[in-house]
Amino acid sequence: MKCTEPCRETFTDANSCKESACKDTLDNIACEKSCDYLQRIYTEKPGACPKIKNQSNYECTALCHLDGDCPETAKCCSYGCSRQCVLPKGRDPRLLPIPGTISVQERKRKRSIIIRWVMQKLTREQNAANSNLYVVQWRWGLHPDGDSMTEWQTVTVRNKPYAILKHLLSPGRYYQFRVGAVSVHGSLGFSQPSLPFKLSKEARAPSSPRDISLGASKLTPIGLWNQIVQWTPPASDLPIKNYQLSWAVSSASEANAFEEMMRRRATLTTHEKRSLDEEEEAWGIDGRDRHSVIVPSHTTQSELSGLFPNSVYIVEIHASVDSSEGELHGEKGIIFVRTLNATTSDIVKEAPIDETGFDLAVPTASEEDDDANYDNNIDIQTPFFDGELQTSVNWINSRACSPEKKTFVVTAKRGTCREYQFNQHSDTPIQEMRVDECSATIRGLTFDCDYTLEIREAGDSKVIITTTFSTKPCDATPAHGAIPCLSLATPVFCIVHATVSCHWVRDRGITADTVIGYRAALSSPVRDDTNITILPPQTREVHYENLVPSTMYTLQIQPITNRGMGKALSTNFVTHARILDENVIERFPGGEIIELPLEASSISLLPLSTSVLLILLAGLL
Repeated sequence: MKCTEPCRETFTDANSCKESACKDTLDNIACEKSCDYLQRIYTEKPGACPKIKNQSNYECTALCHLDGDCPETAKCCSYGCSRQCVLPKGRDPRLLPIPGTISVQERKRKRSIIIRWVMQKLTREQNAANSNLYVVQWRWGLHPDGDSMTEWQTVTVRNKPYAILKHLLSPGRYYQFRVGAVSVHGSLGFSQPSLPFKLSKEARAPSSPRDISLGASKLTPIGLWNQIVQWTPPASDLPIKNYQLSWAVSSASEANAFEEMMRRRATLTTHEKRSLDEEEEAWGIDGRDRHSVIVPSHTTQSELSGLFPNSVYIVEIHASVDSSEGELHGEKGIIFVRTLNATTSDIVKEAPIDETGFDLAVPTASEEDDDANYDNNIDIQTPFFDGELQTSVNWINSRACSPEKKTFVVTAKRGTCREYQFNQHSDTPIQEMRVDECSATIRGLTFDCDYTLEIREAGDSKVIITTTFSTKPCDATPAHGAIPCLSLATPVFCIVHATVSCHWVRDRGITADTVIGYRAALSSPVRDDTNITILPPQTREVHYENLVPSTMYTLQIQPITNRGMGKALSTNFVTHARILDENVIERFPGGEIIELPLEASSISLLPLSTSVLLILLAGLL
């Protein structure tokens, strides 16, 4: 089946298709004919260009070059000095009629439906075609309004006027279907969408997050602990909107009792577990003085900050989803955190800062055991900007520096960062260099971050000097010349490429401990829906993909505080125009059977023969 080789990739012209796809095939003739066929159906679609009486209304623009540059059945037509995508006039009698009366019926088996459509009586010529195929597409949303649903996606291809979908649909979602009839001569396009359909089974709230565990912990300079909590997403009928993580002070006895119950559960039978499920309802932090953060759905970990030493905390986490009935809150997962004692030797000392924001003293190393780290006598220059953020360090007065020639390995490891700034953010978390002197210049640092500095002799893994230092925010950093900082003058900034990345600065008028998250709302005057994302307080960036080309969007950022919503910041940006020489299939959703957005490991789509693949491309281009 060497004639199908060109169908595995997309090509802009027949020559590149033949050179790339056919050079290693045994049957070059069949392969090259497929390349010619793909080029022909991309160059010209069925139908003729309609005549336009007043051509002066068209500006001199080239929105297309070939018919394949236009969506679905539209053709690329020349009017004056312009080329526009318009629907063709006339009708090729060889094309199959558009399917009608799309009906969707739920079968007795769960999550299984049958889709039927009606075809007009076919002519002898239409019946004489080698294969007549039906392309079935769907879109879905949480509401029956079609404007709020996803883009159309191809789910299956059939050669009969019905399709059965098993275990593909999810409860709680509204679906619409449309069908296109395709032959070797092309297609007239897709039918009108079916009425919104929803399974009779209602969506359930998500289960509790799985595999909740504790990650790394660290002691802050003020003697409080920060603890990472991580988890695995729960099972859910609907897309997870966000997680809510809450924690409150508990006791060792409560933690021991809960952990004992979980140990018993692991060894009990199903019947005995049910009684434990009823008992577990008593666990939770309702009515306690709690701290809470909102975590976006794409993140499966968060940091609890400001935990007191030698204490026990109960942590509760649940997922939330949007449904047609409103927001649903999932089952709660619970874990306990026990913090260690905090001794003075564990705490990193910070240099005092005066009103100007500059260091009054050079940061020094933490006081470790002299036998392990010698004397840690090291000087670190206040980080400064000269083309890039850098600092100079020297340990000339340390006992590690001697007249004997040595080679040192200097390693700077980036830790916590308080402010993400897109134009000064280094993607290198570890800087390492070798020096033959007792000094080094560390470059490529990131603004407003904590660093750990380690020095060892080459060939020896033992660290002889260790210390910490911090960089300042961009607008407070000494510089040789101007720094292009993202400041409050431009509080929200978006970079527009194939995807859009937006960043914003922290409002200095709101203390950091009152911000529990950010609300990012993306809207456009050409769409009625608004894309709302909830972000944790430490994240001040958001990314968007698959936006409509050549469209203006408005992004509004609003901090969420423990007293309500803060002052909103907004900015506008315009997406780039669609590029004409993009991938052919990528320009037309539905031009291939794409990966479905659901877990459907049991799906078995109809295998397509050589003619089916070519015909499907013919109909959709």
